[in-house]
Amino acid sequence: MKRKKIILSIIFILIFEPLAFIYAQSRVTGSAEEASIRDGRKPVKLLKMFGQGQFNSINNIYVSPKGIIYISDASDCTVKAFNMRNEFLFSFGQVSGSKLQSIMELSSDNDGNVYVADYDQDLVNVYNSNGKYLFNIKPETEMQKKLKGRGVSGMAVNSRRDIYIADSANGRIEVRDINLKYKYQIDIFKNKDGKKLELISPAHPRINSHDELYVIDPLISSVHCFDARGNYLSSFGTYLSAPSGLAIDRYDRVYVIDMRFCAVLIYDREGKFLYALSDENGKEIYLPYPTGLAVDNNGYIYVGCNDGGWGVKVFKYIPAWGEGK
Repeated sequence: MKRKKIILSIIFILIFEPLAFIYAQSRVTGSAEEASIRDGRKPVKLLKMFGQGQFNSINNIYVSPKGIIYISDASDCTVKAFNMRNEFLFSFGQVSGSKLQSIMELSSDNDGNVYVADYDQDLVNVYNSNGKYLFNIKPETEMQKKLKGRGVSGMAVNSRRDIYIADSANGRIEVRDINLKYKYQIDIFKNKDGKKLELISPAHPRINSHDELYVIDPLISSVHCFDARGNYLSSFGTYLSAPSGLAIDRYDRVYVIDMRFCAVLIYDREGKFLYALSDENGKEIYLPYPTGLAVDNNGYIYVGCNDGGWGVKVFKYIPAWGEGK
């Protein structure tokens, strides 16, 4: 089973993502799924698009509480920082001793440190808010000898500073405490009916205000949710076809990029589908090759995409509809 997981993970990373743009362009229009998505639209306004011409391939976005936008460029393995005025501030990730080789995810802790998951090196590099390298974390546990292949595909940090490391090649989430000591892992679990389930290729872990963990399992088009102790809560994926990014806002709404529909779908804390984003004219927003997603504390929605060149589109809910619950 583990060998199968590794093979499926490699297929997803090396084949699915590079072909996702082609797949997105061939999406089936007029389907029942798309009709439902259109019926659930909630209007947003496009405020700006920045970074165009400065990236070869965007794959992740993180916005700090101070308003610094960190964007990872998969082609040259750097993280570039901007302010909201589209001014380039600095970049990091290519200094000897902390050089990145394959960026898979960006995240942060309560101190504003930036965590960067490196798939090829099978580790997480940690930098301060100014891009200075601090230390790295490797998923080495008493089970490491049983694990095969590389697989760090994301991480998240909760309010207690526990670190969740997604290991897609081995189908698990490893949890460390504030001192980086191994606590436990999530891999096999049971649903409410007692049926045994397991993670296949977990990616893009995110934490809500209740320290609940949400993680995408792209190969089965689902999002899994676990409580702060790692206990399984639920799974959902209504209308999801090719989930590739996840973010959570201050109201604990869960935002998921779907690369097939080239859209952002929103769910409540329990996984109930709420709506997909549309523009102020009621027209469905089409996001070509969406690969990065973030929502800041002010409700701004950041989506990386290739719309005539790589850049980040910034959206805001239309006031008449309300940004709150």
